[in-house]
Amino acid sequence: MPRREDTQAGAPKRTRRGRRARRRARGETSAGVVVFNDDSPSFDREPSRTAGRRWLIVKHRKGHWGFPKGHVEPGESLTQTALRELAEEVGIAPDQVELIDGFTAVNRYRFTGKDGQRVDKTVHYFLGQSRTDRVTVSAREIDDYAWLLAGACRKRLTYHTARQVLARAAAFVEGAGPCP
Repeated sequence: MPRREDTQAGAPKRTRRGRRARRRARGETSAGVVVFNDDSPSFDREPSRTAGRRWLIVKHRKGHWGFPKGHVEPGESLTQTALRELAEEVGIAPDQVELIDGFTAVNRYRFTGKDGQRVDKTVHYFLGQSRTDRVTVSAREIDDYAWLLAGACRKRLTYHTARQVLARAAAFVEGAGPCP
């Protein structure tokens, strides 16, 4: 006799042994920019600040600290997406950031979407040097931002994978060469 939940519309199918059959995860692709600034005049005007390279991180609406990123739109390249998202989320226009050749970092992770479906997400990060420290956050997407030295940035980033991306980007900028 079939179980009651098996006969309900939308109930997951079961295998012969009674286990729920796994639903396929859908794929999502995003792109973002790990942004640094070496020579912003406003950093020099603040005597309490230590001199050095600053990294831009943002506090996303969901509460985690990370880098500006977003979904790839149809017909967009990964770099176009990364630059568009940077402009949308923090107001840094494409002509105010120089993407550094030779650096890419890819994060892959899985989560459950609002619809209950598993999502396999791939995020491609590029490295960019900003010509400005002026940030205008999109209140729809971002709660806060910070320009921080690498050590403070590592402490504030929520996820280990973001800290790994920062470490690779910092090593690349310091002259360690291309990413493996």
